[in-house]
Amino acid sequence: MQAWMVLAFDPAVLEEQRRFNAEAQSLGRPLADPRTFELGALRKSREFRRDGTRRCAQNPDARDFLFQIDRGMAKGRFFGCDDPQGLAVHFHGGGWVLGSIHNQDDILTQLSQQCSFDIITLDYPLAPEAGLAEIIAWSQMALIAITRTHSERPIVIIGESAGAHLALSALLAIRDHAGLPDNIRALSLFYGIFDLSMTASQRSWGPTFLGLSTPWLEYFYELALPTMGLEERRAPSISPLYADLSGLPPALLSVGTLDPLIDDSKLLHAKWLEAGNIGQLDVYPEAPHGFNHSETAMAGHANRASSEFLLKYL
Repeated sequence: MQAWMVLAFDPAVLEEQRRFNAEAQSLGRPLADPRTFELGALRKSREFRRDGTRRCAQNPDARDFLFQIDRGMAKGRFFGCDDPQGLAVHFHGGGWVLGSIHNQDDILTQLSQQCSFDIITLDYPLAPEAGLAEIIAWSQMALIAITRTHSERPIVIIGESAGAHLALSALLAIRDHAGLPDNIRALSLFYGIFDLSMTASQRSWGPTFLGLSTPWLEYFYELALPTMGLEERRAPSISPLYADLSGLPPALLSVGTLDPLIDDSKLLHAKWLEAGNIGQLDVYPEAPHGFNHSETAMAGHANRASSEFLLKYL
């Protein structure tokens, strides 16, 4: 089995990351208990600042669009580039409860320029208005529709956190029901949730909020899977870690050592290789959940590594 290790960085890069973590933890202290927030206000605060402007600067050249899936119309956001070499399909994070296609214009614009990809990010329904099974089914139908529309183009798939879970779950569902299209070439999954019965690192992290915490994970599970116990959550259709992983494209898994989800990526990587797939696990020292959305040197390294991996298999 292929070995992995925590990546090595210059001390100045580590010190910058520690300063970022200290500031993020200070700002995150009021977020210790998610149940003290009204959900609508929580969603709004993730999207907008107090002055009404979006937290993420919007790319004026990106455009929202509607497309047909089996259950009606779906929505995506398109980022184009000159002389595109392929198409990347992106699933955003947010615990299946938060987030939208407008939360990551900056990082997707950067990725499009680095890789010469066109990018489509998908706006899936959120919990608790939709249950997780419905969200996964929607993601599967949306991914099928995009791959059919762009059947002549090489496609890569990207996801972060809950988005990584949906990306992999949708891919597994397509493989099991129709077979994977030949044009899906690779995946890049950042700090994904792959065991919804909670890995050891999820359970042991505790209340400290550094991008994510154990209470926030439990809150997301309660909203997305309100009637499902821990053992039931190990169903392969819910937790990809317990699925048959054979016959899947090359995958890069990226996660930080200060992420409650670190065990999810480590365990999935081992099973990915055992299933005979090509897989790479990059573990970033001192990096918390969501670290690649910051402006640190470590974030830049992680995003470039993702771009290089996807291009390698394009």
